[in-house]
Amino acid sequence: MRRSRHGIASAALAGPLVAAWAGPAVAQAAYHAESTTGSFVKLLTERLEFTVAQIPALGAHLLRLPEILGGRTALVLVGIVVAALAAEYIARLLLSRARARGFDRLVGHSPLRAFGLAVLLDVLALVALIVAGRLMLGQIADRQGVGGQLGQQLLQATIYWRSFNLVFRAWLRPSTPEGRIAPVDDATARSLLAGLNWVVVLPLIGGLLARMLLTTGASREMASAAIILYAPLISVALIAVVWHWRTEMAAWLTAMVRPAGLTRKLKLDAAHNWWTAGLVFYALMGLAAVYAALTESTTASRGLGIIESTLIALLLFETLMHRITRHIVSELPMAGDVVADCVQLVIRLYVLIVIAEAVMVRVLAAATP
Repeated sequence: MRRSRHGIASAALAGPLVAAWAGPAVAQAAYHAESTTGSFVKLLTERLEFTVAQIPALGAHLLRLPEILGGRTALVLVGIVVAALAAEYIARLLLSRARARGFDRLVGHSPLRAFGLAVLLDVLALVALIVAGRLMLGQIADRQGVGGQLGQQLLQATIYWRSFNLVFRAWLRPSTPEGRIAPVDDATARSLLAGLNWVVVLPLIGGLLARMLLTTGASREMASAAIILYAPLISVALIAVVWHWRTEMAAWLTAMVRPAGLTRKLKLDAAHNWWTAGLVFYALMGLAAVYAALTESTTASRGLGIIESTLIALLLFETLMHRITRHIVSELPMAGDVVADCVQLVIRLYVLIVIAEAVMVRVLAAATP
């Protein structure tokens, strides 16, 4: 009993002592956190004022671009994009008859071979784009000069865009429903192909403009001023893309939900309301782009880009798996079902790890790699 009373008395005395010691420590930590936040906000404000002050210099640099480039070089730069896209379009038209015959012959016997043939023909059209673009780029004598560097950047951006278009077209096939992987109708497929292209093109334009400004001799401060001017516009445009195509993408997502299962209702709700996350995501991408321009730290922006690319790749993979396994109808799981489920589980776990790393390490900087 004495020991018990002694322990109670010690605890009673220790409580105020611990509180007296911890109180100032907590207050000090809170003070430091508030001071750090205030310093960060002050730094961002100063950077914003400094960057905005570069806008007149940016305008003067833009006015000097005709003098920097020259009329002939500017025409060649435009010709690179025009010739590349025209060559792809013409090649696609010339190969359309072969594509139609191939689908008619193969799709009933071997859908996989029909899909491979269509992709191969699209690759040939992309090769025609690359050849035409490089021929136009060859009209610029000095490849290391400003005009040559700009031409290479434009051609690379065009190839990047049309490569993504090739992948999206392979899944959607607006004109050939028998070879389509995505579970949507013709009109939805055509509309979604345009929407997905905008998702690629808009950020690509933003990055290309920044690189081209630096190539033409603009300072990093002027490039940052340009980014804080057009990054919000690109973000708003991406938000408009999400809103405009929300119904079509919801149709794609809901069609892949299995007709039975404990999580069916939850998946359907997520498929119908996917656009809410899309609106928030692209608003955050705009903020991250402005933050990167002010601080010259692109870590958060790249992290969000990794998340976007990973989710698009996951959508295409899940659609492909749905297309492969949807013909399997059985009360008991077959070997194909088990293998498909195992592959999907592995891919989903990998995607989860990639997104978690991008969020924790790059976006929030809350952990090291």
